[in-house]
Order: sequence, then C-alpha cells, then structure tokens
Amino acid sequence: MQGFTPEAIDALVQRPECDVILIEADGSRAMPLKAPDEHEPCIPKSSCCVIAVMGGHILGAKVSTENVHRWSQFADITGLTPDATLQLSDLVALVRHPQGAFKNVPQGCRRVWFINRFSQCENAIAQSELLQPLQQHDVEAIWLGDIQEHPAIARRFVN
Repeated sequence: MQGFTPEAIDALVQRPECDVILIEADGSRAMPLKAPDEHEPCIPKSSCCVIAVMGGHILGAKVSTENVHRWSQFADITGLTPDATLQLSDLVALVRHPQGAFKNVPQGCRRVWFINRFSQCENAIAQSELLQPLQQHDVEAIWLGDIQEHPAIARRFVN
C-alpha cells in the first residue's frame, strides 16, 4: 500500500479547508506491538501530535514474531528473546528508546502514548511504572482505553 508522502501532507496542512489531518503513519500488520524499521515511520514535519498505539492485552503474554511486528528491532530495543513474557517495563522501554515508538517525531510535536485494550490488562499495570515516561518528559500524555468501547479513552494522565 502506498500513501501520501510526508511532503504532500505538509502541503495539505497549509490549505485553509483542512482543520485536522489524521494519518496512520506506521502500520503493525494487525499485531499488537511493533518497533519501527530503519526507514519508518514517515512522519510529516508539520505534525503537531503523534499517538503511539500499543495493544495492552498482550501484557503478561509471551512475545515472538507471531505477535510483534519487526521482531528484530523490538528485541534490540527491549532486550527480550522469543517467548519471553512481556512486562510493562518492556513497553516503557519501547516508548523511551530513541529508535522506539516515537522515532522521527518532529521537534515540538506532542507525544501521546495510548495503551489500547486497557481493560484486558488493567491488573498488570503498576501506575508508578506506567507514569515513568510522563515524569521523565518522554510523553505529554498517556491514554488508557479501548477504541472499540465508548468512551474510547477510559483514563488520561497528562503532564
């Protein structure tokens, strides 16, 4: 699949009829987690907010190429081996690492970490560990929720 170039999006942002442009910049092939490849993600310079979405339902599960897209990059960032049990600290590592979830985000762009399917992992999340990226200013907000529910965002933490 081929989308618009980042430059085309930057030009579109300048048009007065465009209030909001929502882009999926980096798909995960329907897997709950991924790490970006060398050439990913392609984020337009005009972006003002980037939301990194991760599937919370995988917390406590064994991770491998079956449920993590770009396994090699993910393993390099987290230090995990195939069939290791995914912990919240591994997601935090993916958020905080320069080659991780917020790779190539333009300077000054708002960073939001969204843990989707939160209701399926609520007991696996220690709030002190969860808030580490917020406290360290790696992200401006953390959203917990499920895009299939209403409301989609159940809890918000904002810096």
